[in-house]
Amino acid sequence: IIFHVFTPAMNRTKIIINIEAQNNYYPGYDLVTRGIFYGSRMISSQLDKEFTSNNYDDIKKVYSIWICMDAPKYAHHTITEYKITPEKLWGNFSGKSRYDLLSVIMICLGESEHETNKLIHMLNTVLSEKLSPNTKEQILATEYGIETKTDGGINFMCNLSDRIEQIGIQKGIEQGTLKTL
Repeated sequence: IIFHVFTPAMNRTKIIINIEAQNNYYPGYDLVTRGIFYGSRMISSQLDKEFTSNNYDDIKKVYSIWICMDAPKYAHHTITEYKITPEKLWGNFSGKSRYDLLSVIMICLGESEHETNKLIHMLNTVLSEKLSPNTKEQILATEYGIETKTDGGINFMCNLSDRIEQIGIQKGIEQGTLKTL
């Protein structure tokens, strides 16, 4: 996704955002490492599109945002940003450098009746398996001022997850039948 945003000085700039929904917090490798890899690829893929090898100053900032739905308890209700920052090893360098070109943001959800972070609460609401589509739409409208169109978008999302679950169950039954045979 590419966004054009205005900075506080009203300068128009472009940022590139990758959003990943992650069901498995432990897929066999560190998710932050994967996020850094994705962000790095988003930067390098800009060559000859956003910048040329003659002008690296035109590289656009990239964000890789990970929404972790099955985070372990120690990570529940957290938002963490991983980014490039300078560390002065010797001397007092005060020149300008564009080093902040990559951010990986991990949003770890978890069930809670009393969530205080609005973003985590909203995502928990939208992605909840326990709330009906009508309840989700009502919460989004009253608590966040987000009106959903009556085209059934929330209902589609809920039904889509049900369908994916049904397909997984069917595949499991088929694999079990083949194994038995």
